[in-house]
Amino acid sequence: RSSEERGTMTPGAASATTKDSGGAVLSAILLMLVIGPSNFVLYKLLFSALGGQSAFFGMQGVNFLYVVYGGAVLGVLRHRRSFAAMDALPRYPFAVMALLDCLGGLFAALGAASTPGQLQTLLNQSLVPTTMAASFFFLKTRYHSRKCLGALVILFGAVVVIAGDHQGVDPTTTNDERLAAVLTYWASNVPMALSSVYKESHFLDAEVDVMYLTQQVSIYQFFFGFLLMPFQTVPGVATSRGVSLQFVARDFLRQSLAFFTHPFSGTSLLLLCYVLANFVLNTTGLFVVKRGGAALSAIAYSILWPCSTLAFAFPFLGPYREPLRRSTLVGLALVFVGFGVYELDEFFLHAKKKKHSPPAAAAAKGAAVVPSEADPLRSPAGELRLLSEEEEEEEEVASFQERIVLV
Repeated sequence: RSSEERGTMTPGAASATTKDSGGAVLSAILLMLVIGPSNFVLYKLLFSALGGQSAFFGMQGVNFLYVVYGGAVLGVLRHRRSFAAMDALPRYPFAVMALLDCLGGLFAALGAASTPGQLQTLLNQSLVPTTMAASFFFLKTRYHSRKCLGALVILFGAVVVIAGDHQGVDPTTTNDERLAAVLTYWASNVPMALSSVYKESHFLDAEVDVMYLTQQVSIYQFFFGFLLMPFQTVPGVATSRGVSLQFVARDFLRQSLAFFTHPFSGTSLLLLCYVLANFVLNTTGLFVVKRGGAALSAIAYSILWPCSTLAFAFPFLGPYREPLRRSTLVGLALVFVGFGVYELDEFFLHAKKKKHSPPAAAAAKGAAVVPSEADPLRSPAGELRLLSEEEEEEEEVASFQERIVLV
């Protein structure tokens, strides 16, 4: 769920937000660093406790709770502002995104039980080069050589951790079963990347609230999940010998009954806690992007996922504790370097943009120019787009913090 909310502020609140943004952003980053590792650990604990045979229920449970949590937040937002323009948008883009996201969630769920948690946090970073490749082929996006180099290093780091020795991590599975699970989990990046590219191509110029987008996609995603139930039966994916479709249906009903009758015990509690942690983490991350800029958000996540990777080695996890291995540390270092090279290109792009002055017509109107990745000075349509005073002020705050980070 990688949607980004476009920064908007109500009139009269700009100065207050700017004045308090430093403390609020710092608090949000600290909250991310506290909740983030627990988010990844809870995901692994949930699917390990459920086992591969109940991966379908785990995926649908997450989809269902996202509908509930998102619906509650969106219900509050609807009392504060109108969503009539968004309600008038066609439904098929939401449905396509939901199908792709559902495929990604399914592959991750099928491989999660037998994929070590340390690998999961690192394999998730493969979404960067996968999305770049999808953007290149479908959107004809061109990237600077530094971005390509960073993406290749990230991909190489993922290959290192996959090829590493993970014996003893899960004594109930063989090496071949673990490799199949890891590759299945890794494959989840493909539909996720396609979803991001599709979202960029269809919602780039649309004013869509991030909570509205998440809620609409989650509803479709939940129903699409039932159509993907047969994937659970494939041998060698979630289970070594596969299971029957009748078993998957009965297990889903049994787990659902247990969840609604005893929601605060066992795997039901893990499911509630994970989705809540994930929901708060994503919402907080969007807040940091909106108030602090992309640079601070990138730094927060660059600190978050190494901490999450190392969190699986803590003794309090008991039987789910995973020893740190050399391949994991080497892969972590490579992914970290690749991520740094990739994000460093953003700083060079930002510095280059600052050297250019807006055209005279735009400058005469006191306009700010919205950059795009292909051309820092022009909108995707090739035209200059004007920002409101509130948006200009947000741009100034983010730019100032990005310059501080660069120094």
